[in-house]
Order: sequence, then C-alpha cells, then structure tokens
Amino acid sequence: MVLGVLKMYSYASFILHKNFKKNLPGLGFLLRNLIKKDVTTYVQNRKFIISSEVSDCYARMLIGKYNEPETHIFLKSVLLKLNKPTVFIDIGANIGEFLIDMALEANVSKVIGFEPNKKCYDACLKSLQANQIKSFKLIQKAVSFKESIGKMQSNVTNPHGGYLVEAADNLNSSDIIEVTTLKNEISDDEILGNEVIMLIDVEGFELQVMKGAKDLIAQKKPLIIFEYNYVSEKYFTIDEIKNELKDYQLYRLRSDGKLDQDFSEIWNLVAVSKNNEAFISSISNLVCI
Repeated sequence: MVLGVLKMYSYASFILHKNFKKNLPGLGFLLRNLIKKDVTTYVQNRKFIISSEVSDCYARMLIGKYNEPETHIFLKSVLLKLNKPTVFIDIGANIGEFLIDMALEANVSKVIGFEPNKKCYDACLKSLQANQIKSFKLIQKAVSFKESIGKMQSNVTNPHGGYLVEAADNLNSSDIIEVTTLKNEISDDEILGNEVIMLIDVEGFELQVMKGAKDLIAQKKPLIIFEYNYVSEKYFTIDEIKNELKDYQLYRLRSDGKLDQDFSEIWNLVAVSKNNEAFISSISNLVCI
C-alpha cells in the first residue's frame, strides 16, 4: 500500500519534471520517512537495491526512471560510437545510479567510484553486488586536489548530499572523512589500454577534483562530464575550468542528451579534449550548432 502511494507520487513528479521542468516537492521527505526496509527496483534492466538508510536518493528510480536521463542517454551514445574498452570513473557516486548502469555496458572494462558518505557507499555496494558486477573499485573517500581530512556539510534539502569542508579540531572521529586525489587512487595499470570517462558531481568541488587529476588528464585526455549549476557558480567559473582544461572544448549537456554551446541555462557541462580523436568522433553526431 505504502509503496504503491510512493510510486504514484514519484510518477507524478516524473510527469511534472518532463513536461514543465518543475520538481514536485516532498518526494524525498516521503521516501525518507515511509520506506523502512530495503526494496528492489529495476531501471532499464539494471537492478537497484533501494536502501532504507538513504531512500530519498532514489526518487524517480522507484518507478524505473533515471533521475538524470539525459546523462545516461549521452553516455550510452558515446560508448556506442566509441566502441573501445573504457574505464568509467564516477566521483560522487552516491547510490550508484551511473556506476551500475555503466558497469553493465559491453565496452566498459571497469568502473571506479568514489563516495565519502558511508550510507550511500553501502547502498552503492549492495547494488553492485546485486548485479554481480566483478570489475569495480569503490572507495569511501572524498576527492579533491590534495590529500587531507575533512567533513561533509549536509545539504538542507538533501541530507545525504553536501559539500566538503576542512575538519575542525573538535570533530568526532565519526565525522571525519578521508580526502584523496585521483592520482593517489588510480594506477596507470588500471587505465592502460583504455579510454577514460570521468563523471564529477561533488557539489562545487569539481574544479578541485580536476586539479588533483592533472597527470591523468594529461596522459589519457578523458571525456569529462561535470556538474555546473547555481551551486557550482558559488565555487568556480566556466573561465576557471577553461584555464584548467586548456586543450579542451566545453559543451552544455542538453535535456535530450545532445550537446551545444548555449551556456545560458546549464546543469551539466561536457569537456572534450581537442587531442583525443576517439572522443571527438564519438560526439560528432551529438553536437547541435
């Protein structure tokens, strides 16, 4: 009964967002308070275990819909045309929406995920195991430009999202999370012979992640999808990204999974290396002029 009501509300939220680009308030609150035990759901033949600990993170996945369908469409279009072995790196993996989907793509050889929130990390691990995915590495750390310790400051509207702040001396040990860099966690052998796709969603720390991945970016020239919206604008600018990724072309990821360079309304940006012919070719039919 409760699950049926939640699905109806989730479907109403999906219709409202699809047709009017508006979000129906209260879905996260209802999921958080009414789901008391783990529930299994499927999205495009991917199996997800909805953890009761972080049930508000799943939203429209409850009715078999991805929360960011345009990013899934874009990624699958790229992989289809790329047709080369690829390592997918998800920084801010949350409950594994993208990690699980990409891990089950035929030409993705390995997925690597970073998620500092212990409850989200555990939920992601459950879904990876439920899909019997073997070639993955999931790391319970935050990612930035240097190694340190920190804490996650909760987002008021999303208790399981948040942003990274430096740790104070009076923090409890349970509050502290490890902060690492991609350079420290990903070896050359793990990405040898593979193209690399990076997805970065870290609530304003996207630029810091890139700074800590200079060597990887210079070596592999990965395709980079990263969040840039009203939250990100408080921490960095598009010009700063352009300065960091000097040999890259930036595009806006549209709601239909295609690309353009209209930066007036943005949620995610895509950075493509001007020196990686494989990715240039793989997006060629997705760019709208």
